[in-house]
Amino acid sequence: MKKYLQLMPRNSLNINKKLLSILNQLGENIKLARLRRNISMEEISIKTNISLPTIRKIEQGNPNVSIGLYSKILQVME
Repeated sequence: MKKYLQLMPRNSLNINKKLLSILNQLGENIKLARLRRNISMEEISIKTNISLPTIRKIEQGNPNVSIGLYSKILQVME
């Protein structure tokens, strides 16, 4: 009898709740830091070459965004 692997959709991530919570907190902290520094999303976009929709996803803690992009935004706000 053959066993078949059940494939998940390419965009589907199996992430536990703790990691999602950490990403949400990180995104919220990035947004708060940006607002405290009076930096617009447009400024961040220009300085990092990251699109506005992706910045929104980062500030929401979206797990589908590369952690490197989170880091790129943090470096700009130093």
